[in-house]
Amino acid sequence: MKTTTFSSPPTLERKPVIKTDTAHLQADLFPAIFKVTQARGSGSCFYLKKYNLFVTNHHVVEGFRQVAIEDHSRRRYLAHVLLTNPSQDIALLKAENNFPSLPDIRLTTQEARTGEKIYVAGFPFGIPFTVTEGTVSAPLQFIDGQYRIQTDAAVNPGNSGGAMFNSKGEIVAITSSKFTNADNMGFGIRVETLHGLLESLGELDRTAFQVQCGSCEELICEEEEF
Repeated sequence: MKTTTFSSPPTLERKPVIKTDTAHLQADLFPAIFKVTQARGSGSCFYLKKYNLFVTNHHVVEGFRQVAIEDHSRRRYLAHVLLTNPSQDIALLKAENNFPSLPDIRLTTQEARTGEKIYVAGFPFGIPFTVTEGTVSAPLQFIDGQYRIQTDAAVNPGNSGGAMFNSKGEIVAITSSKFTNADNMGFGIRVETLHGLLESLGELDRTAFQVQCGSCEELICEEEEF
């Protein structure tokens, strides 16, 4: 009779579990997520204090030069679409108001990793603010000619243009889409794409509506009276 000897499994190093204080995230960061409303529907956006601009998806504001943005207390402000990049599905908005009390959200400089916690913040279906929790399913999923972050966190219409946070409270992606015929498959525009767009702007003309060429980064400007 042949005898098979089994070796003991290797001892794995136990790493400390990093707990996320979502209440702390809410108090510090979530007020910077606003709703975007226009005649066709609604989406989400977030405020970048460094640039004094709101970020959303191109498809959320497509066809509009002015939209309304709404905070968690349902106060509305007029916002102008300053720049849109259709190929990257990103748009920048300038609001007719100052927001000194809003938090300064950080854009991550680190690559997302499979299995990391992720939080999707926004206004799904136009209802009041919500946050869903999940993991990074794939940090480099190739969708529609672009690399996206894929997550199993719930993403619904109205989340588009909102923020995806990591457990450090940094934005890792702009929520963009989901597969309508599949469960737990949401996608976000990687924050590296937003970094690249912001760095390419230089001194952005805040008196004009501008469309950025997806392949050449040139800006096509049209004067507006804001």
